[in-house]
Amino acid sequence: MKYQSEVGYGNWHQARSAVLGRFSALATVVMIGGLVVSVVANMAFGLMGLFTGFTVTALATALIQYEPEGGHKLPTLLGIRMAWFRAKTRRESAFVGGLLNEKARGAAQLPGAGTAIELWDCQTGSGADFVLIEHKRVNAFSVVFETAPEGNDLVDAGVVDQRVAVWGAFLADLGYEPNLIGASVVVESAPDMGERLRNNIVPRLSEAAPAAAVATMEDVMATYPEGAATTSAYVTLTWSGEHQKRSELAREIASRVPGLAAGLNGCGAGGISLVTAPRLARIIRQSYDPDSAALFAEADALGQRVDVSWNDAGAIGAAAQWDCYLHEGARSVTWEMSGAPRGIVRSSVLEHLLAPHHSMRRKRVTMLYTPISAAQTAKLVEENIRSADQRVRGTQRASERERKQQADAYKTASEEARGAGLVDFGMLVTVTDVFDGDFEPISAAVDGLAASAKLRLRRCWGHQDSAFLVSLPLGVVPARYDWAPAKLKELM
Repeated sequence: MKYQSEVGYGNWHQARSAVLGRFSALATVVMIGGLVVSVVANMAFGLMGLFTGFTVTALATALIQYEPEGGHKLPTLLGIRMAWFRAKTRRESAFVGGLLNEKARGAAQLPGAGTAIELWDCQTGSGADFVLIEHKRVNAFSVVFETAPEGNDLVDAGVVDQRVAVWGAFLADLGYEPNLIGASVVVESAPDMGERLRNNIVPRLSEAAPAAAVATMEDVMATYPEGAATTSAYVTLTWSGEHQKRSELAREIASRVPGLAAGLNGCGAGGISLVTAPRLARIIRQSYDPDSAALFAEADALGQRVDVSWNDAGAIGAAAQWDCYLHEGARSVTWEMSGAPRGIVRSSVLEHLLAPHHSMRRKRVTMLYTPISAAQTAKLVEENIRSADQRVRGTQRASERERKQQADAYKTASEEARGAGLVDFGMLVTVTDVFDGDFEPISAAVDGLAASAKLRLRRCWGHQDSAFLVSLPLGVVPARYDWAPAKLKELM
């Protein structure tokens, strides 16, 4: 039995700049610059120059301001299309590892940006081992926590609300964490191979037990996992390594890790443990090669230890398609969040999206967070108020949505003044099936799950390989690899 909380959550909005009415800052700059050029053209070439200048300015402003259904502005969509065309032209959309790749030297490395990821073994002050993930291309470092979510069955509504509050406080505290540039939560559901069930039953079998009892338990181990699914959850934190040596940053992160793990207590994360290098390599290997999960489970059942090296955690072969990603005999499709819930939602809004689904072999939901430092929070909320006021006052008849955005901006400023924090967030949903599987019913199921969560999802057209990598518990921060600077995207 589940107890539904009456507490609502909302007030999510996308930060937008507005300088002149509903026009963004970049559109305003282009429009003013175009008008100046038009006047100069009029002085040089007469009315024809003026008309041409006005036409080009109006067209450029409209293209910058136009936003198709899905949340991406037209310049962003054009950038994705150009990047895809360049990758296909340079034959960078396919990856071959193993013996057929001279540079790989027989290894199955991670494709794409994953080739620049390196692992380092570290220890906390108490002697706990963990892996430090180095993103050499962008000079960043990540740490992964593995959790065991407790769920909310038979949990009172007040306890659920308290867990949500603790998680909100944890995200707010990340704004005070020095050099932290990203965080992610990965919830993955996959077929249950019976590993946990066997590990709990086998040590408890007695040699003196009756034959009927032993036969019953063996039958339970063989049949109960059929059709069942297991859910895994990981929390990843990423720090910037700029202006610091790797050894110094490793010692600094090792000293913070116990406190960060303690901050997760109380939010329903269950048992929290630091992920080591062999464990991470196995997690990533099962993502790129889903068939290996059955082999690992069989080895665990026989008591055999299987250590996967980082050089064997990737794929032997992978190919990025416009609408999907092919890897190791499997096919994956990733959707990205294009719009957060517009109204008030309850704490169980993501329950169906996160739960295992009978039509999906493997499903991975990744929440991406970008903490905003406490120093920038006050400045950002004031900018949001100015932008919202400009959009409302810059038009004779403001829409109801614009008025609501203005009210939400003032409410956010009030909450920030009382100590609340701000965080940017996004979501990726990745589904992996067999190579020749039918994805039409899966796509329909994802649309239904998104509707139940009041989310807007769109397929990651043209960057399925990058989206797949970001969805893994590796701490990849997309903004660090983006083709457009963050400031330019804010102006758009």
